[in-house]
Amino acid sequence: MSDFLFASRGRPPGVLRATLERYFASLPGTFAELHGRWGSLATFLPPHESHAPHDEAGTLSVLVGNPLVRLSGLPPRLLHHGNRRARIHALGAAPDGGLEAALDGHFALLSIDRSTGAGRVLTDRFAFVPVFATAAPASGLVIGTHVDAVAAAAGCDALDPVSIADFVANLCGTFPYTVYRDVRQLAAATDHRFSEHAWTGARSYWQPAEAPDPGSFTAAATHLREALLEGVAAVTADVDQGGLLLSGGEDSRAVLGAVPREVRIRAVTYAERVNREVRTARRVARAYGADFDVGYRSADHYVRHFPQVAALVGSHHGFFDVHGYNLATQLRLAAEPFVLGGLSADSLLKATYARPARGPYRSARSPGVNESLLRAVDERRNAFIEAIRSLRPGSAEEWLSLWPFAMRKHGGNVDGNRRMFRSFEAFHTTAVLDIAAAAPTAWKQERRLYRAALRPLLRRARFIPHTEYRFPYYGRLGNALLVPGLTLARTLRAAARGELRARHGSWPKWRTVALGMAEYERAVLASSTVPGLIADDAAALPALLPSWPPLRRFLLIQLGWLERHRVAQGESVLNSPVVMSSTATRPDSIT
Repeated sequence: MSDFLFASRGRPPGVLRATLERYFASLPGTFAELHGRWGSLATFLPPHESHAPHDEAGTLSVLVGNPLVRLSGLPPRLLHHGNRRARIHALGAAPDGGLEAALDGHFALLSIDRSTGAGRVLTDRFAFVPVFATAAPASGLVIGTHVDAVAAAAGCDALDPVSIADFVANLCGTFPYTVYRDVRQLAAATDHRFSEHAWTGARSYWQPAEAPDPGSFTAAATHLREALLEGVAAVTADVDQGGLLLSGGEDSRAVLGAVPREVRIRAVTYAERVNREVRTARRVARAYGADFDVGYRSADHYVRHFPQVAALVGSHHGFFDVHGYNLATQLRLAAEPFVLGGLSADSLLKATYARPARGPYRSARSPGVNESLLRAVDERRNAFIEAIRSLRPGSAEEWLSLWPFAMRKHGGNVDGNRRMFRSFEAFHTTAVLDIAAAAPTAWKQERRLYRAALRPLLRRARFIPHTEYRFPYYGRLGNALLVPGLTLARTLRAAARGELRARHGSWPKWRTVALGMAEYERAVLASSTVPGLIADDAAALPALLPSWPPLRRFLLIQLGWLERHRVAQGESVLNSPVVMSSTATRPDSIT
């Protein structure tokens, strides 16, 4: 299951299903709807998922995501193996069945007692799968995994200018706020309980608190390596082949190095052309005995698929972080029993976001954005930092950008990938997250903990450089000796190929993409209320936008586009007078 939309007060048949369809119609899959005295439930089941709503013993449950399941008497496996879904359903129906200990990875679970209408929502440790909710006397509880669908189903489409300014300034909102005034994201790592039409309580089962005694560095490195190996082994067990998203960096190659040798891997890279990223990834795949495929993006890839991807992730993440839309279909990733990834190793294990405390948080400013709104954004962010500081007094500024996942600027790829194929991020397992929370920032800096733990997994590619100018296997001394020769060789090779000014990374030049988004920008400025909500002078904004960083412009366009086509107006968000792309066929919806 990839998404659900639940209303505790029943809706007319077809209403909730139609709401989900307007956002996910570009993906293949089945939309279903259920009704009862307990309310109404709509779900979206893509072809790569097999667990439809489970209805047994008076309880109805929905499980989003495909986590590892850890149950007594059974080896850890992905959810779709054996009878694990039925066991999880039974645990979800029990008053205190230890459900959170059984689920490892990305997930969100909704469980409803058919006779009483009471239920629970369980979120994963970082809310990698976000869940949104609103409660009002007229609509009752409305809960779902797509923020715009929740707002539409509840009739809560009033926008929050502070949140819009937050997204534009910081590329993500501040938890738990959303762009809708009356919709909130549910807390991570929490068991939320509700009665017929209202919340009754919430119990946190994990928090990323600093460890008073982190133990020894060597032990932490050993545990990290063992955790990665165990998680990857559990995902790849009982199958002979699978997929992996491979870059020219070090994290995905470390995950590839953790895959048991008897499992055949098809490594996949996204790119616009054969560049250094592709050549490096191909060499890494060859070193580990993996097959290799490339999904080539067209120059207008992000522009052409903007309406579909913006609908897919909604007003919670940036469309520009869903890199594999359409490419995943070309590469048949949905057919793979799993697709591994190496996301978040940088942020969790290498202290990418670490910075010293330096006074109150201040959001980035852009010309034309109302200063009073940005001050309100800063108040929210500083209040959030203080809440994190109660858990992590020595690293609150770092964890501002880490927990929950809503605070990650580029978290949209998780939301996109899980809806397109059976993705599993190897650095998002419970054991790795525990180590990331417990290890001091000083251990993570300069890749100390990461390299001590995962160097053995990089050995087979030890002479293959990173796309950037270093060798992941070697430390400071080894790189000091090797990098000068690497730099000279790459410079000569680029000169010979006429690529001295070429881009060699994974992603495009965003300012070029911005040129292609001009028509969408004009449409939003002409007909959406979003720009005017945050601008000092809406009439002056068009002249100021070219000076904004491209990603901020994209988020303004995305939020305006979704507001312009919100479901409350009865118009599909996929319809566009600018670009009309054909949508994928899908089986007939069922009720």
